[in-house]
Amino acid sequence: IGRDCQRDEILGEIIGETLCANGSETALLSSKRLVMPADLLRSSSARLRIRAACVDQSFETYELASLRLSRLELTPAHAHLAGDLVKTLFLASFSAEPGRRRLKPSDLAQLVPSHQPAVDAALISELLASMASELDGVIALEGGGAARYRHSDPPDSFLRRWNDGLALLRLVEPELTKVYDMVTLFAQAEKFRATLCDRRADLSGQAGHLRYLAAILGASPRALIALNAFGNLLATGNHEAYLKQAAISAGGAANLPALTDEIARLERLANRAPKLIEIKRYLDAIPGNREALRQIEPIRLQLLVELDFQSLLARHELADSIIERFENFKLEYRELYRAAHRAHHAAVDQFARKLELQEIRFPVLTRLNRVRELGQPLGIELEHELKMLAHELTSCSDSCAPDLADASRCRVCEYRFESGPPLAELDQFEERLGEALKEKWKALSSTGLIRILTQADSQGRLNEMLELLRQEAFDRLAATVDEDTAVYIVGLLIKARS
Repeated sequence: IGRDCQRDEILGEIIGETLCANGSETALLSSKRLVMPADLLRSSSARLRIRAACVDQSFETYELASLRLSRLELTPAHAHLAGDLVKTLFLASFSAEPGRRRLKPSDLAQLVPSHQPAVDAALISELLASMASELDGVIALEGGGAARYRHSDPPDSFLRRWNDGLALLRLVEPELTKVYDMVTLFAQAEKFRATLCDRRADLSGQAGHLRYLAAILGASPRALIALNAFGNLLATGNHEAYLKQAAISAGGAANLPALTDEIARLERLANRAPKLIEIKRYLDAIPGNREALRQIEPIRLQLLVELDFQSLLARHELADSIIERFENFKLEYRELYRAAHRAHHAAVDQFARKLELQEIRFPVLTRLNRVRELGQPLGIELEHELKMLAHELTSCSDSCAPDLADASRCRVCEYRFESGPPLAELDQFEERLGEALKEKWKALSSTGLIRILTQADSQGRLNEMLELLRQEAFDRLAATVDEDTAVYIVGLLIKARS
């Protein structure tokens, strides 16, 4: 290390620190045994100093090698030994003499601490074979079972790989920057690692919005495969593992720009998905083919056509355009709706007043139908029609200005630009009820019945009504006779008959 980096003073600090305070139970300075290269990496501060010293070397494969070792189903003792072997071969790879970079199993066995007597060359040879297959060429086995650490990338790849993958890394932390020295890189890498966990929760919410958007737009969410791949990247532990997994997901490092672009497009669409879902619901709730909305109907149809999942994914500016045009559309729609709503409310008020009058008049006919002297019952079928007309009445207290901010219809009456209350049907009902009552008034206006009512009405309640009957002013009787008066008349006639 000293010859390669020409930093002898740093090497001295590393070895001195390791001998005196490396966290082991017995300080190496007093153990009187050979200081292994692996001992240098048992101290966390020593590891950082080695990194600072060896700025011209590649470390990412070493970090990935430690991660991959966890995939091997090893006992704790063998897993610890495998880690030591990787560290030892890694440090040996820095040697300026090519021959010293190769270590035989017997050489490695001599470097094993004395408290592990069960470790011999055969065990190390077997362990190296299983490690070489899992570490993807990081550990190379040569003739005679010798092993060496093989750097798979050029010496400057640690910085280069960060800068080359910066666009993909910024999907996790947008504020990451390009780096030119190891100190900056360590700070940026720590910033990336700290953001990694928080982004998983964000991505889960974004994926949910996108799936819902795809569902309501009637699209197949096949494009979410890329977002799922991004979720797998966020499950990694650091930026090196992240970039490595990204290359696997993309089908090669050459495809990383395309993967980055696709994930970025999905994230942009995910950020707008809640608003687009709101727009889709709003437009769907507006009835089509309404005369009052004819001037804005083309805009509504155009917005619905453009709410296409694949189109929104391919053109990131389309979502912003739809949102902006929808806001203008909603302003026009609200004015048209409020005007129609006011007219509808006025029609409902008129209908309600007329209906109330019929609800007062119909019980009079019902009472008079009970008197056999007045002929056969009339208008029996009108009772059902009156109930149906009353069912059509929809009142709304907010007659002037429904909010329409979140919903396209009044929340009280849910007016949908229908033709309004059935005033024509009510007019027909009124006419038929009037004819039936007129027949009853004619029968009641006979001389004999008038004489009976005059003699029986000791209270004089029917004076005005009897005078109208004598004059055959049947139309004016509707305003004079209510249900109580009809009950009184029926009672007098029944008493007179008995």
